Amino acid sequence: MNASAARKAFIYRFCTIPSYLRPHPQLTYHQAVGTALLKLWFSFASTMEFRTTKSLDPGPEKERFVVMRPAKPESYSGVASDSWVQPVPIGGMWYPKLYEPDIDTDKKIVLHFHGGAYVLGGVRPMEGGWGPEVLAKSIHGLVLCPQFRLPSQRSLPRGSAG
Repeated sequence: MNASAARKAFIYRFCTIPSYLRPHPQLTYHQAVGTALLKLWFSFASTMEFRTTKSLDPGPEKERFVVMRPAKPESYSGVASDSWVQPVPIGGMWYPKLYEPDIDTDKKIVLHFHGGAYVLGGVRPMEGGWGPEVLAKSIHGLVLCPQFRLPSQRSLPRGSAG
């Protein structure tokens, strides 16, 4: 962490002592400091552009991690047809278990895109799997999280490039 971030973290600890200086007066001191430090961490991590390569190797998740191949090229037309953006195989992670069509016929299925803003996070449990786990439990079903490329692997999505 750089010196500026360390100073901010130190200041946050003292500026949030009075409840009227917290983002919301009902937050506890620990919640206010935690929120401030989390914002600081996300700001730092997105500025540093961490390079997290997304692998198609199942790793320790084994059968819960699936590789999804793109459709045939002729399937893409209109705005989906772009020489700059080329479909590639992507990984996906099932929560809490792999979808089995013969067994899971009555289960709800949610397609969940993690909220990393194309900068942070991923679909594997160590990259932020608590969200899909909670979602799967709350719907009593299954959640599929597609693994999309981060800017470290390709420029930002075409629409956000300006």
